[in-house]
Amino acid sequence: MEFFRSMNISATGIEASRLRMETASLNLANAESSSADPNTVFRPKRVKLGEAFDEFQNQFREIARSSGVEAEVLDQPDSEPIAIHDPTHPDANAEGMVLYPNVDMTTEMAEMMAARRAYEAGLAAYTQSKEIFLSTLEIVRG
Repeated sequence: MEFFRSMNISATGIEASRLRMETASLNLANAESSSADPNTVFRPKRVKLGEAFDEFQNQFREIARSSGVEAEVLDQPDSEPIAIHDPTHPDANAEGMVLYPNVDMTTEMAEMMAARRAYEAGLAAYTQSKEIFLSTLEIVRG
């Protein structure tokens, strides 16, 4: 039924927004972490959003119907760590360099704000779909 489909799409959007907020929080929480080894330094993560599809074959053709939002957390391997010379730091390497993740606080805060707005919009759409469904049930009951 189309009511449930629209509610499912809204719910998956809400879940994707939650994942975006969690990922931005993870990046912010690890912004000041350090390492001597470039292979173990924290790399910022990003959420890739896409459309999820339910595919089924009709008698005459294949039809793809959207079933919501698909979200995936990806590492940012091209994000080079920031090297700071501090030979007294416990994580300093042999050259006295300490590696920090390349996390931009402004970008992460903007991502959190955008994710929050998307979450609120998804929740409003879900609530509206639910109200329409309940109103339809009331009309059917008479």
